Amino acid sequence: MTRNIKTGVLFVLLFNLLSSAKVVYVAHLIQETPAVLVMELTIGVMAIFFFALQARTLSSFLAKIKKEYREVLLLNISTAMSWVTFFFAVKYLEPAVSDTIVFAVGPIMTAFFWRILRPQSPVTKQERWAAIGVAVGLLFLGFNTIQGNSAVGTLSLEGALLGLLNSVVGGFGVAFNTIYSKRLSDNGMRVSEIMGCRFFLLLVVGILLWPNVEAVSFNPEFAMSILIISFLGLIIPLYLIQMGIERCEPITVSLLLALIPAISFVFQTFDWRLEFSELSLIGITISLAFTLIGIRSRFHRRLT
Repeated sequence: MTRNIKTGVLFVLLFNLLSSAKVVYVAHLIQETPAVLVMELTIGVMAIFFFALQARTLSSFLAKIKKEYREVLLLNISTAMSWVTFFFAVKYLEPAVSDTIVFAVGPIMTAFFWRILRPQSPVTKQERWAAIGVAVGLLFLGFNTIQGNSAVGTLSLEGALLGLLNSVVGGFGVAFNTIYSKRLSDNGMRVSEIMGCRFFLLLVVGILLWPNVEAVSFNPEFAMSILIISFLGLIIPLYLIQMGIERCEPITVSLLLALIPAISFVFQTFDWRLEFSELSLIGITISLAFTLIGIRSRFHRRLT
C-alpha cells in the first residue's frame, strides 16, 4: 500500500512540473490571443484524443457513463469550472499567485469538509493545521495582489479582483474534480475512461463563449503552440494526475498540488513580462511550508 501511495505521489509531482510550465506558457500566449480560443482548441485536441482511446470498447464505455451518470455530470461541471476560470485568472495574475489561490482551496475544503466529501478517510489534525497555514499564505497573496504589488506590476483593482475571483472559483473546481475523479476510480472506471468523459460540458461552454477571432493569425507557429499545450501541458500531465488520484487520497493530492505555485514561481522568471516579487515569494513560501507539513503527516499516518 505504501509503495502504491509513493508511486501516486510521484505521478502528482510529475504533473506539477509539467502543469507549472504550461501555466507560464499559456499566460504568455493569451496576452495576444483570446483566452477562450486557446482553451477551446487545446481542450478540443485533448477531448478527441482521450475519446478516441475508447473506440474499441465504446459500448462498454458508454454503459459505464450511463451507470455513473451523476458523478460524470459533476465531474464535467467541476472540470468546466476549473478550466474556464484558469484561462481568465492567468490573464490578470502572475502564474504563481494564480496557482497558489487555485490549489489552496482544495486542501482547505478537503480538510474541513472530509465527513461529507470523503467520510471513509478521516483527515489528521496536522493536515487541518496545514490547511489553515495554506489559507494564511492565500490571504497574504490576495491582499498583496489587491494592493497592486505583484510580478505583473501595478494592477487595477478591477483586474486584481477578477483574477482573484476566477482563481477561487477555479480552486473549487479543482477540489471537486479530484473528489469526483476518485469516486469514479473507486467505482471501477479506468484512467483513460475518466479522461474520455470529463470534457463534454467544457467544449460546449467554449463554443458558447467563442470570440471574434478575425484578428487572430492561424499560422504554423500558433498551431504548434496549441499542440504543445495540448500534449505536453494537458494530455500527458492530466493522465499523470489521474493515476495519482487513483493511488492517493484527495487530501494528499490537494496538498501535493499546492506545491505547484513554488514551481511556477521558478518557471515565470523566464517570462520577460514579469518582474521578481519578494512579497509573492513570501506568500508562496508560507503555503509551501504548511503543505509539506500536511504531506509529512499523511505519510506518517500510513507508515504507523
